[in-house]
Amino acid sequence: MLDALRFVASAVAKKDYVPALTHYKITNGKVMGFNGIIALSSEIDVDLEVMPSAAKFLAAIKACPDTIALNVTPSGKLAVKSGKFKSFVDCLPMDTAVTFLEPEGEEVDLGPSFLKGIKLLEPAMGIDASRQWAMGIKLRGKSMFATNNIMLVEYYHGTHIPMDVVIPDLAIRELVRINEVPTRVQVSEKSISFWFGEKRWLRTNLLEGGKWPTDKLTQILSASTGEQVPFPDGFAENLEIIKPFLGDNGTIFLTPKAMMTSQYDGEGTTLEIEMPQITEMQAYHHKQLVLLAEMAATIDWTGYPRPCMFQGKMLRGALVGQRV
Repeated sequence: MLDALRFVASAVAKKDYVPALTHYKITNGKVMGFNGIIALSSEIDVDLEVMPSAAKFLAAIKACPDTIALNVTPSGKLAVKSGKFKSFVDCLPMDTAVTFLEPEGEEVDLGPSFLKGIKLLEPAMGIDASRQWAMGIKLRGKSMFATNNIMLVEYYHGTHIPMDVVIPDLAIRELVRINEVPTRVQVSEKSISFWFGEKRWLRTNLLEGGKWPTDKLTQILSASTGEQVPFPDGFAENLEIIKPFLGDNGTIFLTPKAMMTSQYDGEGTTLEIEMPQITEMQAYHHKQLVLLAEMAATIDWTGYPRPCMFQGKMLRGALVGQRV
């Protein structure tokens, strides 16, 4: 029972602007939570029809030392009893005027690479609220896309999704938290739902997908590129070593022989590293280089100051540098 409640808890609203959204809905042997954007559902061994306060019910179950007994009192509270412990949890009427949404739309079986792609692309999602369309992951055909306006990444997961959709960041982080490979997906014009076996699912509303400049971004990814070269030995390790010495803007300067925190001699911190494809000084944000090192295997540095194209397993992308 506790596992089911924890699975659903993330979809319960924290503020009671709409009281029903701060409550679990338990019906037909399943427990559901819905915060207005995402909904989670799991099988639960409770033969009751009840809408208890999520925070209080979860706390009560955690406090139970032994076998748990549940019943609804004449006054409409959920009584939780276990050994010497007893708690009465406030509930809402089952006919409360809020619809707990469920999966809908066309079903597609998902391949094993989908969750891996979600994990890889999550750090590359945008965080700028003025570009809300980028605050999530775009699904198109057999690929998923993410961009933060500095880096653009495409991951080929191999399952054809029947329509273009943008999964919001909140749902992406839930998929990462759950960390189970979804077995199938349901897609409609308004929502996408992920199934984890037959008893658990996550449903989310979609972001407005029409503003995604997919054709333009695909054109960037398809641009001709020079030779792809592997990252030099120690590249990722040097990024970690140099991190405490960064300036306020987080810029890293790369030359054929070094990684530096300043473009001027006699200033900042320098680590020697051989990058012969870089012929003149280049500049990048440290965070983006760390992300690049985590997902890519090769890169064409000669594209700078235009986007530098990179590649990885089932992945390709472009990284924009800073002007020196």
